[in-house]
Amino acid sequence: MKKIYSWKLINYFRVLNFVGLWQSKFDAITEEAAEIAKLEDAVDEIQTAEDIQETSTTGITDEAKVLKKNMGDTIIIYAKKGLPLARNAGKTELVEILEHGASYIYSASITTALSRARLMRKTLTDYHAIFTNIKPADVADMDAAIAAFDAVKVDTQDAIDDKKEDGTAAIYKGYVKGNAAMKNIYDFFYGEYQKNDPVLVKKLADCMAIDQTGVHHTGVTALITDPNPPVGAITNLLELVAMKVLELGKHSLSDINGVASLIKIKPGTYHVEFSKVGYVTKVMIVKIKRGQIVTLEVTLARVV
Repeated sequence: MKKIYSWKLINYFRVLNFVGLWQSKFDAITEEAAEIAKLEDAVDEIQTAEDIQETSTTGITDEAKVLKKNMGDTIIIYAKKGLPLARNAGKTELVEILEHGASYIYSASITTALSRARLMRKTLTDYHAIFTNIKPADVADMDAAIAAFDAVKVDTQDAIDDKKEDGTAAIYKGYVKGNAAMKNIYDFFYGEYQKNDPVLVKKLADCMAIDQTGVHHTGVTALITDPNPPVGAITNLLELVAMKVLELGKHSLSDINGVASLIKIKPGTYHVEFSKVGYVTKVMIVKIKRGQIVTLEVTLARVV
């Protein structure tokens, strides 16, 4: 599975993995359960919102695309019909308005497409002394095409707005919720264990630390697990797995949380290899875009 995650969401995963490793320690603090639940909810909300962002707006939007194209085709037919008369009359300003292909309308945004269609229609009807070949039936045809698109474009914009609300806005809200939970998880843990087990508190702080701060990076990070850990294992997370971008020779090792990361990789398509003694080596093809951290969820099978 492959998703585009921010470093902050990766930190959320690390903290939840840490909680799993030291569950009894967290269970001993009554207040922690509610904060951990909040962090889990935040992760779910962010991932759901990311899925919404990645899906195209369907349904009414597809209908609107068809109607927008029909509007563009219809308007341009009559624009072409009137263009020779505008040229012959020496009306360069009218020629500039009408001399376009259909994509001038249907490739534009919703508002701009309507504006351009209406301007052409108005030009053809306002200058009826010039455009004598534009008949009432032609005007009715243009009006019908514009009205048909106008009737669905509001619903289409609503769908786009809903996507923004359920996607972009929801991601932000999820991070606000997650950040607040992270602070409380750490403070409760610190208050309980800093005096007697400062090393463990430091490990939690390390999980919460953002490894790469302040800039947008291009790279890959992976959460590596054993889907069938041996009996008695306290976690399915795999430490000391070598992750290597074969084309570049760059490599890193997974940490105690099963996370390996490489940044400052140029955009492109690469073969990323995962290897560890006792496990079957796996190679994945990964396409990395500029400014994105591609996060992989990787499982390795043990050698039989």
